[in-house]
Amino acid sequence: MQKYVGYGRTGYSNLKNGLNRYFRDRGINNSVVSLNYFSYYRLVNRIDRNRPVIVGTLNDKKFRNHWIIAHGYAEMNFGHTSSSDYIIVNDGWKNNDVWVNIKSASFDGLIYFEK
Repeated sequence: MQKYVGYGRTGYSNLKNGLNRYFRDRGINNSVVSLNYFSYYRLVNRIDRNRPVIVGTLNDKKFRNHWIIAHGYAEMNFGHTSSSDYIIVNDGWKNNDVWVNIKSASFDGLIYFEK
């Protein structure tokens, strides 16, 4: 993928444009949408449609500046006092099904695929 998205720091436009080129070169009718903000609603909507979402982190205490792949979510209700929403990710460092509390993470945007 480095051929398409470049080396080193990869921003939203690099990743979006690189993924679009990758699809085009392979004759895949798909397009990439990039948001420079985090939207839990959009993430849940895409995952419910069996579409993973690339989530960007910025200065996050665990992931620093990194891309992670969300493939699931969980909404935990702890009675009337509190609830927590999680995304379930592959962190790109050989760890899958990592639960990330959205209230404690530093997300800065989403990239997802649309046909």
